[in-house]
Amino acid sequence: MRPTRTPDLPLHKGGQNGRKNLGSSLNNALEKGLDLAGLSKTKTGSGDKERAYIVRQNGVLKFLLFIIAFCTLAMVGVFSTYLEINISRRQAIHSEALHRKLEHSAQLKLMSVH
Repeated sequence: MRPTRTPDLPLHKGGQNGRKNLGSSLNNALEKGLDLAGLSKTKTGSGDKERAYIVRQNGVLKFLLFIIAFCTLAMVGVFSTYLEINISRRQAIHSEALHRKLEHSAQLKLMSVH
């Protein structure tokens, strides 16, 4: 005899495999998102099934203000960046490394004396 297995998660009780409810919830989420973005949905005329979207001027102006502020901040960041470029010859680099090595060895000798 097999033991009966109880599901750990509750079963979804919707339409056929839950597909019917999924479409309506996506439409509701889309409408809420459009409303937050400053768009409202309407029909184009009486009896027409085509949908039209009305854009609020306030939303467009806020979006343009955001883009201008972002570009301004980006330009301030780029223009306030300080880059230092040093051009030196290979011989100067080698002589500096040799000088550093000699200074280090001299300091070690001085420390061993005291």
